[in-house]
Amino acid sequence: MCNNKTLAICNGGYVFMCNGCGIYKLAYGTSLLSFTSAEYCDFRKTLRHRLASKPCDGFPCHKGIILDLQIQKAYMLLCRNELLELANLADEAWFTAELQAMIGDLSRRSE
Repeated sequence: MCNNKTLAICNGGYVFMCNGCGIYKLAYGTSLLSFTSAEYCDFRKTLRHRLASKPCDGFPCHKGIILDLQIQKAYMLLCRNELLELANLADEAWFTAELQAMIGDLSRRSE
């Protein structure tokens, strides 16, 4: 059974990581996705690429951005605001995990 730690939370979702197996669990909107560390890194890059390549068309709440999840026949349909929120959530979780890997989990240290 997984022992999850919270890496990031926003209005639209959250990112957990299992302390045991290192799997990232991203919940956003009505989607729940699991990633290995390498897959999560690729997903973050995809989000940033889509943000850079999809100009704001004046309708930030129009769901017209399709993210290919690299899973057979699985996609996320997002508006620009959701894409930005999801990208920021993914980045925050990644940076938190990297920081914890560098300095350790401070909550487990005794004084």
